Amino acid sequence: MIVEMKKITLVAFAKKEKKVVEDLREAGVVHIHLEKRPEAEKLDVLKKEIDTTEKVISVLKSMKTKKKKLPCDSPIQLVKNVSALMERKSHYEEKLLNLKKEISRIDFLGDFDPNDVKILEEKGIKFKLYRCPKKEFQKLDKKFLYEIVYEKRGLIVIAVFGKEDISLPFEEIKLPEKSLNELKSEYKTNFEKLYRIEKEIEMRADYIDCIKDYLEEMKERFEFYSTYYGMNRDEKLVYIQGYVPVLEIDRLKQFAREKKWAPLIKTPRWVNIIKPVFDFMGTVPGYREFDVSMWFLIFLTIFFALLVGDAGYGFLFLGISLFLKWKLKDKINMLKDEIRVVINYTFVLFTVFSISAIVWGAVCGVWFGSETISKLPVIRKLIIGKLYGFSDNQDFMIYISFVIGLVHLILAHLINFTKGFTLTRVFEQIGWIFCVLSLFFVAKLLVLGDKLPSFFYLILALGISMVILSLFLNTYTKHKKKFFGPFMMDFMSFPLSFIGTLSDVISYIRLYAVGYATLAIAMNFNTMASSMGFSNPIRIIGSVLILLFGHALNIIMALMAILVHGVRLNMLEFSGHLGNTWSGIKYSPFKKRVLEKIVE
Repeated sequence: MIVEMKKITLVAFAKKEKKVVEDLREAGVVHIHLEKRPEAEKLDVLKKEIDTTEKVISVLKSMKTKKKKLPCDSPIQLVKNVSALMERKSHYEEKLLNLKKEISRIDFLGDFDPNDVKILEEKGIKFKLYRCPKKEFQKLDKKFLYEIVYEKRGLIVIAVFGKEDISLPFEEIKLPEKSLNELKSEYKTNFEKLYRIEKEIEMRADYIDCIKDYLEEMKERFEFYSTYYGMNRDEKLVYIQGYVPVLEIDRLKQFAREKKWAPLIKTPRWVNIIKPVFDFMGTVPGYREFDVSMWFLIFLTIFFALLVGDAGYGFLFLGISLFLKWKLKDKINMLKDEIRVVINYTFVLFTVFSISAIVWGAVCGVWFGSETISKLPVIRKLIIGKLYGFSDNQDFMIYISFVIGLVHLILAHLINFTKGFTLTRVFEQIGWIFCVLSLFFVAKLLVLGDKLPSFFYLILALGISMVILSLFLNTYTKHKKKFFGPFMMDFMSFPLSFIGTLSDVISYIRLYAVGYATLAIAMNFNTMASSMGFSNPIRIIGSVLILLFGHALNIIMALMAILVHGVRLNMLEFSGHLGNTWSGIKYSPFKKRVLEKIVE
């Protein structure tokens, strides 16, 4: 559920403004809401330090490091040193790029010495280089001395010289200031300098954890001073506003007594395992929207089972999940609490997903896409006839996909009743439930060729009528006498919403289609391996490689399908009918994180 929040305003004497911020940070429950963007020179300095440190970390991440991370006495000096090295590195990279361009530009001149041109100029002889098409040059009346110094693909470079300054209607080539050998030597020298700088940076890569800790400290300082400088000030008073979960109000009151002076999602513990998915997508429901964590978990588990659809893959996922959790247990326990909790939830979530794939794959008789395995006595007892994956059950599986979609979408409209039973909402939600049900039968007609039931037109007419009536009641309640214009706007958009709902229902066919594709790919690779045979070592190795590659590819595609299709059905189709826009802001209380005390 989405926990109710209370807005608080804290007023204090101006002389105690810093103490107020320190106390709020110690309380650790207030989500600060600043009415204006804080501006201060200190914030600019901190922001610059944070940006510089993040760039340093980004560079050091790409460097080779020893397994052992080293502590450092002065991270700020380390950051300055690496930042200075990065600037020098950038300088030499730019210099090398310019030298490379210049070398490329005059490469055709060979061992040309610019000093020779200076000697000619001292003797009163003008010298120029021109690039032009050979045919165009041949048309000229050549009353001057020249020499063709380069020719390629119809283009020539000519050297023109004489006592008088001669200008030709062609592209003049700027004479180099240095010879080709000098440029190449300079390029080599600068390349060696760049190499040494990169090595110096690489030597500091072992201190990256120390720099990361320093970055967290800088961010915490920035948050502190953003709150401090973002307070509203008067001559004698300061005040700041924020939001506190109602569950924390009593604790905040107790804290306030001791000191004398945005939506938070709280779900049942078993539902918390879906948190890594929401964190990965960066989605939070709006404060007045629904928390669908439980339904998201239930249906994503169902979608995982259908999209993977293989008990063998399920056991493989389960084994990998349990092994990694056991193998990484000590390392996970050393992580920060927030990260450790998310990782543990991820393992539990993947365990649940794996079990769902095992159960569904077992009742469908699908084990690594092998029909032979499905005929084993023990495996065969687990199979439910119509679900058998190697039978001609396409229509039945599509029907199941549509039924899941029907339940999913109707559930979204039923949840909307938890907002309260107003007349408008009753007509709207029941109307859309009838519309979804009637479009379910339309989807069956279009895809499976099933006949429409006798009551189809009744529920269709009821659904459309009730939705339109809800539109009328809603616009009339809001606009009274001026309701006609807004009502017509809503009325005109209704057909699009209706057609969109049909698209939503049909989109659940992806559960069957992707699951079938997973089975088909596995079967094809099994057939390829079987056709190669196992009669000699070479054939055995070849068959094993085909099986490993084929099933690994299939597993990767199946996992991608969970994100592309499984998450989509929850985030778009289901959430669309529910009315969730996922426009919330993650609850982030102002609190102590790394630094015990902020020091000037």
